[in-house]
Amino acid sequence: MLYCVCKSFQQETTFVYNGFDQGDRIHLQGGARILPKKDVLQLTNATTTQIGRAFFKQPIEFNPSEPISFSTHFVCALVRVTEVSSHGMAFFVSHSTDFVGAEPSRYFGLFNANESASTLAVELDISKALDVLDINDNHVGIDVNRAVSVQSANASYYSDKEGRKIDMKLVSGQPIQVWVDYEGTTLNVSLSPLKNQKPSRPLLSSTSINLTEIVQGRRMFVGFSGSTGSGVVNQYVLGWSFSKSMASLQKIDVSKLPKAPYPSNKNKYTSLVYDILLGLLAFLVLGLFFGAYMYRRNLYIECRRWITSLHKAHRITGPNPASRIDLVGSVVKPIGLTLEYF
Repeated sequence: MLYCVCKSFQQETTFVYNGFDQGDRIHLQGGARILPKKDVLQLTNATTTQIGRAFFKQPIEFNPSEPISFSTHFVCALVRVTEVSSHGMAFFVSHSTDFVGAEPSRYFGLFNANESASTLAVELDISKALDVLDINDNHVGIDVNRAVSVQSANASYYSDKEGRKIDMKLVSGQPIQVWVDYEGTTLNVSLSPLKNQKPSRPLLSSTSINLTEIVQGRRMFVGFSGSTGSGVVNQYVLGWSFSKSMASLQKIDVSKLPKAPYPSNKNKYTSLVYDILLGLLAFLVLGLFFGAYMYRRNLYIECRRWITSLHKAHRITGPNPASRIDLVGSVVKPIGLTLEYF
């Protein structure tokens, strides 16, 4: 369900999606799609090295006299498809919807290794790429114009009840709440499980973010981007709320959110059957090799016994050991044979 208020560019823009049953204001690029009958926004499918983006069609604009600020709250889920390490997703604010030269994998479909992009991003990263100085394979980062984070931290949230940080697993498949608040030059990022309220302390807080300078103006687009590498993780957005001010940010109704799809049991069953058959085939091949080895070994032993017995049969010894005649290698025929002893 969508609630949207889009007034003149001097006034407020706010919207909320409790599921994406009405995604007509969402523009999709690459592998991104809204799953029919599930009301879920999926950024990438089960394809490697793929990019998927989704952003609000209408640009967010600020007049020269008003301060630039925004607040957004979204619920996402990262569901692993393959055991091979893959990549996460990012919320972005950009001056354009055209990301020429952007690469998949560790660049989230927003950046590349060389050029600077006019983009602010909050990444949910599930891989450790040394070339972009990732701290681990389960972190949240603030990116300014490139994939090297200006600030990052292990995925966690502050529990007001317990008075401490509690670690979170980003690729658990469970829904995760993310809040991004920007005002002045301060950007705060908070995480929590779906059942929790917004933490009183943010996970990340950067006080040197100049959004006007980053997006080169007072007009910008907001959305999500995801990518895959050699491995695949399905990146889902279940709900999204955005406003130009924190005070007017609409709450997401978590009771109305769709469920994150999981790989079907049929696929799991097929994979299990395939693994079992592959194991049986390997066992059969090893059995054949072992059987062939034992057959050749037994045949060799029988041949040795036959040669030994033949050797004994052809050795004829007279009464006197000194008068022994050896017929090794001779052919003994059943004919009259006279032996003379010397």
